[in-house]
Amino acid sequence: MEITRIILYCILGIIINIGLWGLIIYLIVSIPRPFEKKVEKIRNQFPLAYRNFIDKNHISSYSDKIFDLWKIAKRSPETWNEEEKKLQEQERKRREIDIQYKEIEKSFSEGLKKWRRLNPNTTKEIIISNKYKIEDYDTFIKIAQEFNAWEEEQKEFTKKCRDLVDITMPNFGCYPYQVPFKKTNDEGKSIDGNYKVWQSFAGSYCLETDLDYVDFERVKENTNNLNEFRNISRYYLSSVYEKIRHFIEQLSNDYPVSIYLCANNPEWSIESLHYHYYTCDGASLYDLPNNVEICDPVTDALLDGTEINYDNYPELKNRHIVIVEMQTDNDHLKEVCKNIIEKNKKNRPLITYISFLKGYEREEMMKLIMEERQKRQEEEERQKREREEEEKRKAELEKYKPDKDAIISLLRNNGIKCFYHFTARDNIALIKQYGGLYSWWSLKQKNITVPFLGGEGFGQQLDVRHGLQDYVRLSFCDDHPMIFKHQQNGIDLVLLKIDIEVATWKDSLFSDINATDNNHHHGGSISDLRMVNFDAVKRNYVSRDDDDFKPHQAEVMVKTFIPAKYIINLDSPLPL
Repeated sequence: MEITRIILYCILGIIINIGLWGLIIYLIVSIPRPFEKKVEKIRNQFPLAYRNFIDKNHISSYSDKIFDLWKIAKRSPETWNEEEKKLQEQERKRREIDIQYKEIEKSFSEGLKKWRRLNPNTTKEIIISNKYKIEDYDTFIKIAQEFNAWEEEQKEFTKKCRDLVDITMPNFGCYPYQVPFKKTNDEGKSIDGNYKVWQSFAGSYCLETDLDYVDFERVKENTNNLNEFRNISRYYLSSVYEKIRHFIEQLSNDYPVSIYLCANNPEWSIESLHYHYYTCDGASLYDLPNNVEICDPVTDALLDGTEINYDNYPELKNRHIVIVEMQTDNDHLKEVCKNIIEKNKKNRPLITYISFLKGYEREEMMKLIMEERQKRQEEEERQKREREEEEKRKAELEKYKPDKDAIISLLRNNGIKCFYHFTARDNIALIKQYGGLYSWWSLKQKNITVPFLGGEGFGQQLDVRHGLQDYVRLSFCDDHPMIFKHQQNGIDLVLLKIDIEVATWKDSLFSDINATDNNHHHGGSISDLRMVNFDAVKRNYVSRDDDDFKPHQAEVMVKTFIPAKYIINLDSPLPL
């Protein structure tokens, strides 16, 4: 019984424990449900406030932790409602700021970029509050970009016109000018722009009377005849007009062109301008392609019977403008271009200028005169150099024997690579000082004293007897018998090698033996050279009783002087 009771008690305890745990689990599962429903209602009713609250408290969006749910649910509806309205107002303002910012970004993108560069830490609110300043930035930048594009277009247009002049108006002169041109930079400030215009012209003149026009006779002639052009007694031929027409026609293939026949120079009468523009020599600037507008105030004034208003400038239909004028000086050109630009600014005009007569300023004319004088001097110097070179070439030809090449071939074929000349070592410095080897006769004539002078005494008398005193003596052999004699007298001798070209010089002579020998034969022809015994001169150490002893001493004799450049080893003479 006791055991049974114990068992029953145990079973009863187990049942009670299971029940308690079930109750606990039930409570745990059931308690959050009311919080969840309340939290879900808050999430739906106050989405902005709900999101802000869970973000600040680091709560997961769908947390089921009872403590998290309790924190959310415990706040009063008034608190949630007040915070939701506040956040809705903030969101409305944020969206409004985004809309305004995007409108600024879309409408004033360049200005906004500049603002951001100047204010790197700016905010959208600050940007919106400075909208009008950003709009100004944008306006200035776009205006500056338009001016820069205009400058670039003028640069391209004027280059094209300059290139076209070479094709259509050969022999016309061309000169570039910077025209006064004001533009706006990206800060809205007026600055000097770069507006380059090429002026092409058929003729030129210069009013400066004290310049040397020796190289510009036509300029001087045109200057003297200006009044004759104005009073219609002088004019250009129709060929000049045809070239101008050709230029305009070619240009109109690429652009619609406006031609302005300039009538803004009061020195020219209406009758004179009309004559030169239309009637002289049957020439005319009419009958141009349909896309060419001709603005002709001269004809208009004649037809209307009115005077020309020299200060009036026209509005032209096309951007690409060719101004044609009879007489133009530099200031006038710049003034005309400036007024045409101002009058047609809305079209951003592109200009090229053609003048029948172009006036040079003093500085321009002086520069041209100096350039032409320099060219003339350079040409004269070139011609002088050519004459000198020709004279030098002739002198070189006269310097050599007519059978120069045959002499060289004969020497080389016989194994002669150089000639030899022995002298005292102490003479080398003097040879360098005076630029080469002189004959003993020339040294005396020039009062040049040398430490050692070969052939003194009887040898020099023999030279005079044979008329060979003004010759430098060279041997074919490097062991001339006279070397030993001088060495016996204590002379420190060296041996110089001489280029065989000296044998081809017109006055060089050849001797079959030593030329001091009364039995020698000498002459300057190749036949005389052939009398040299080449086998004998190439031998070494020939004794006195040998038949080749005298032929071994055959010589080449060079008139007066051998320049140092023909001494092969002057810097390193061979010791003897």
